[in-house]
Amino acid sequence: MSHSLRLPEGVQHVVASGGLEPFYHVVDELTAGRAAVLCVIVKTSGSTPQVTGSMMACDQAGRSIGTVGGGGCLEAAVRRQAWDLLLGGGSLKTVLALNHDVSVRDGMICGGEMTAALVSVAPERAQELELLSAQAREGHEAILLLEVPTQSGVEFYAVHLIASPSLVIAGAGHVGIEVAWVAQRIGFAVRVIDDRPDMLVKSRFPDGVETLCGQIPDILADLQLTPAEYVVICTRGHRDDLDAISAVIKRPLAYLGMLGSKRKIITLFKELSHLGASEEELARIRTPIGLKFGAQTPQEIAVSIAAELISVRRNFSG
Repeated sequence: MSHSLRLPEGVQHVVASGGLEPFYHVVDELTAGRAAVLCVIVKTSGSTPQVTGSMMACDQAGRSIGTVGGGGCLEAAVRRQAWDLLLGGGSLKTVLALNHDVSVRDGMICGGEMTAALVSVAPERAQELELLSAQAREGHEAILLLEVPTQSGVEFYAVHLIASPSLVIAGAGHVGIEVAWVAQRIGFAVRVIDDRPDMLVKSRFPDGVETLCGQIPDILADLQLTPAEYVVICTRGHRDDLDAISAVIKRPLAYLGMLGSKRKIITLFKELSHLGASEEELARIRTPIGLKFGAQTPQEIAVSIAAELISVRRNFSG
């Protein structure tokens, strides 16, 4: 493995999918002085339970983080191979064929094939991977080079490590908290802002969600929002929504959405226009927020918002 961008000839490129938690776990194990194995799906064909770039980490304690097969018998076989590598070191490439017998046994309707690269990483590589981890967490390009011996020589895979997209939720009310729960489950790094400390009690949110207490527009103005950032505005009132939108409307974002009725949206857009917002900036605001399928409860609305976030993230316009 190498963090160098000087890639060998014939290298195959793979974009990490499903989050970087397996890679981060490998880094944590190396930092603690323990070896770990990183398993990456580098190729798929036909119908498969996982996509290219799916990752799983296996450690000396017998734990596995992430998935390369949906938890079935094929994934169990990969774990056994990974733990064998932990004992002897090295790397290997394995082909996982989802034939009829396997599909029936695991309850899957598949029939494709997945190729996985398994690489045992020693603690001596901790500094190298820590650098890649820092680059990915900061939103910079990070490429992990996997070197895997095969019967015909050596194959190289450049795994592009892309950190989880970041979502900022302005408002910790009924909808905001539900969006936080759903968004984290689908791979977003979530931050929630509110000016009410009682609404930001940690027990209301899943582990890993960051909460920021204070005036919402002030915090939004101070945040270092990147063009890859997603922002959802769902405060408790019209004036709060206006102030929150005003704090971010001129900043390039991947997604800017606001909860609200059609009447409220018309009024707010008029006010934003009077405050100097251009037609182009107003057009960037997605509102009413969420995909339309009749959602009514806060939980259903959160699912509709999450569906819209996914459609933007995957560049889907169907």
